[in-house]
Amino acid sequence: MTSGRLRAAAAGFAMAALWACGAPRPGRIIYGGDACAHCHMTIADPRFAAQLITPKGKVLAFDDIGCLVAYARARLPGVPAPDVWVNDFLRPDSLLEGTHAVFLQADSIATPMGSHLLALRPGASADSLRMLLGGRILTWAQVYMLPAEQLSPRPVDRVELPHAPTGREIVVDPRGTLSTVTAALALARPGDVVRVRAGVYREPRLVIDKRVELVGEDGAVLDGQNAHEVVTVTADSVLIRGFTVQNVGVSFTEDRAGIRLDGVRGCAVEGNRLVGTFFGIYAAKAAGCRIAGNRIQGAGTTESGSGNGIHLWYSSGMVVENNEIRGHRDGIYLEFSRDATIRHNLSAGNLRYGLHFMFSHGCRYLDNIFTGNGAGVAVMYSRRVTMARNRFEQSRGSAAFGLLLKDLAESDIDDNVFADNTVGLYAEGTTGSRIEGNAFLRNGWAVKILADATDNRFLRNRFIGNSFDVATNSTASTSEFRGNYWDHYDGYDLDRDGRGDVPFHPVRLFSLLVQQNEPALILLRSPFVDLLDAAERALPVLTPETLVDQRPLMRWPQ
Repeated sequence: MTSGRLRAAAAGFAMAALWACGAPRPGRIIYGGDACAHCHMTIADPRFAAQLITPKGKVLAFDDIGCLVAYARARLPGVPAPDVWVNDFLRPDSLLEGTHAVFLQADSIATPMGSHLLALRPGASADSLRMLLGGRILTWAQVYMLPAEQLSPRPVDRVELPHAPTGREIVVDPRGTLSTVTAALALARPGDVVRVRAGVYREPRLVIDKRVELVGEDGAVLDGQNAHEVVTVTADSVLIRGFTVQNVGVSFTEDRAGIRLDGVRGCAVEGNRLVGTFFGIYAAKAAGCRIAGNRIQGAGTTESGSGNGIHLWYSSGMVVENNEIRGHRDGIYLEFSRDATIRHNLSAGNLRYGLHFMFSHGCRYLDNIFTGNGAGVAVMYSRRVTMARNRFEQSRGSAAFGLLLKDLAESDIDDNVFADNTVGLYAEGTTGSRIEGNAFLRNGWAVKILADATDNRFLRNRFIGNSFDVATNSTASTSEFRGNYWDHYDGYDLDRDGRGDVPFHPVRLFSLLVQQNEPALILLRSPFVDLLDAAERALPVLTPETLVDQRPLMRWPQ
């Protein structure tokens, strides 16, 4: 016999000796996959579970304490004190011996088989829960002697549908019997609605680990006290709606959020107001969730001391719509997230980017407004991106862009407005993308396209009121401009086909001089610059052939 087997055998003999001496026989924690020995239904809620160890050592699981008592009375009538173990209601992963537990029975407790019983560790927590729920505290001996009509073992409907309540509504009221959200979540079963009335709730971090709807009435405030994250969701198909979430303190060691979705599917965060948050709404490894109609106001003054308003990390199929985000580092941030839809959001006045995403393929950004953000919008290291009907406005500064494209591939930038930016669109390392139907209005530089941005097509865009339409850092380029409208074009259309007969060269010699010597910009409206432009039109030597629009539009169609 090996030493390992010897140790195992010795342990077995030691346990047998303990049992023979009357030491308590350990049970096992009951999980949702077990079946009830009485009704043979799957145990859905381990918080109410109990187990019985027969005189022959067989372990039987029950989904209700009343169910266990009924079974013991019928099957083990000669065992006055059966060997019973129960799951602690407040800590379902903790096991209590029946004779060392206390039992709370109250009509407000809805248990799987209708006994209204739950098990607790004796002490202050049990007394507090009794104060909240009413009812009475019993010992195991008292539970075992309860009349049959008080145990009421009967089956209940166990069908569970996303966001479909079971019919129970748990109301939290700071002046009522149930005065904390923490206690309500502990009592809730999958499918319940926890409705929170007006008041400021300063509680420890709320963890939602079962499918519930958490709904705040007008004036319901969840306060993180500048000390911790406010709400963490770890269950699928959870709905959070109608709250003010406030005071998430800055942390340089953790990404604290007002609301966090952690590895979940099918959740919804709707119609909330987040104020003074470090990170607003943070989704990590989430899928198919909806973040909609929230108003998120950060309080950051520096980039290092501020998180992002809506942050998606390693997530897929997310929908972010109709939100308003202000005062954060980045308004909306995505990293390693696929197939997201970001639409109808306002991201304004954020310290760095209104929208910032990296390594996020196949995403769509539609009908959003990004205005007055410190550096504009940055799109990096992504493929198959669609950005349509967005507005990129009022991003001004030496490192500010309406839209920065870096190492973007195979993407479509359609029907957007770039207005009043230092640089409307900046393209570096961008390949195989189509930029069509956009309006570049009143920018310093409408487009800056570098030599390593290759095989991109600028089609049917309009350039109006920009100081410089196009700038580049090379005389060779494989990107092309075709059929755009340029307000600086002064050619003619003899065949009246709506397109100019003379090519337009959008790169001005003076723009190159300004890039090399910025103070020269003071000469922009001088006769000297007009002379340079005339010379460039007569002898075009600067614009790469592909950046020349051979057939510019004479007018923009209304």
